[in-house]
Amino acid sequence: VTTQLIRSADGFHQWSETFDAQLTDIFDLQDRIAQVVAREFNMLLHPSDQARLAPRLTISFEAYDLLLRARASYRLNQDEATFARAEAMLREAVEIDPDFVAAWIEIATLNNFASAYHRDRTLKSMFEASRAAVERAMDIAPSAPETIIWSANIRYFEGEALTAFRMAKTALQLAPQNSGIMFSVGHYAACFGYHEEAARLLEGALELDPLDAFAWHTLALVRQNMRQYEVAERHARHAIKLGDRLAREVLAWNAFAQGDRDEAERQHLTLFDEIGAQMEGGTQGRPIWEMFARAVFHDSRPDGDMMRQVLSMQMGAKDYEPSASTFTAVANLGMVEELIAQWGDAYAIKSVASVAMWGDYSWARAFRSHTGFPAFAESRGLAAVWREFGWPVGCAPLPGTDGTDGRFTCGQPVGEP
Repeated sequence: VTTQLIRSADGFHQWSETFDAQLTDIFDLQDRIAQVVAREFNMLLHPSDQARLAPRLTISFEAYDLLLRARASYRLNQDEATFARAEAMLREAVEIDPDFVAAWIEIATLNNFASAYHRDRTLKSMFEASRAAVERAMDIAPSAPETIIWSANIRYFEGEALTAFRMAKTALQLAPQNSGIMFSVGHYAACFGYHEEAARLLEGALELDPLDAFAWHTLALVRQNMRQYEVAERHARHAIKLGDRLAREVLAWNAFAQGDRDEAERQHLTLFDEIGAQMEGGTQGRPIWEMFARAVFHDSRPDGDMMRQVLSMQMGAKDYEPSASTFTAVANLGMVEELIAQWGDAYAIKSVASVAMWGDYSWARAFRSHTGFPAFAESRGLAAVWREFGWPVGCAPLPGTDGTDGRFTCGQPVGEP
């Protein structure tokens, strides 16, 4: 292993050292490297930090290797076969070391992430798999920041937004330099309409981990909500480059916001060509995506009416549950009651919509100004967050009230002028 210190301003090579060792204990090797680098940088460490700079995650090198390979595979390639192989590796890792907290957390993360793509498993079954993995991690390390943040995620998906936000902030206090936790708190802030706080936290997370594609995607959505379309486009393109192809939808809406309807349609259909077939179960779904583009981006009333009929038929099926596509379509076609009705059953696939609903688009404005929105916000815990942490831009209690019992409005456009 060779460590190097390169001056980023001009690429000047300031220092390097090579470590040669038999790789029998990767954590001991990490310790050795960390100690040498710390001395080189003249870092002043607390005695307890000197004991072990690199935390021992597992007793098994094999389990650790399985974790790394699983994580790398599914975050770079999103399809059902890859998710299945990655989860099999993670399950093998926790068989080898049942107390491997990081692997349990990764199982929860994978099931959460894959829910936008999987069609051979129900959203509820994937949520329950995440919950079970988090509960196992909590049994092992209840005070670890990583388990606290994932417990918060479970609470949020169940509608306990205030509890989730409090827990997330506690986790960040315990681990202020953890990029994943910083991202989660930033994501919550974005879901609650706190644009500035969200941007600050997400940018901080990306300084620590610039390869987190979904963090770039989320930051692009936040900048889009703030009407900073050029910045949003740069972030979205970077997310796509890193593997998050769903960020292409940001490019579609950016183009639409700036009046380029044809480009919006092109980006939307490019997304289908890249990953839509696996989300819809085959290429036969493309005509539906084309119909959606005509209805939403080109204001085609006949296509809009047809889309609503198609969606109503799908939602009326006995075994219906939301998908990333149907959830997005219901939102963008202004089917507010239907959107609210299935919100709780959408679990992780609503995470992008939770941020996008603060945008300055007709569907988002219609959602926030709908007469049912206050009751929805109360039922999902959003209003409780606002009463404790402050009202987001565009939302305010009704005159003479404190906003309890749904006595508030969120009907004003949000974002910078």
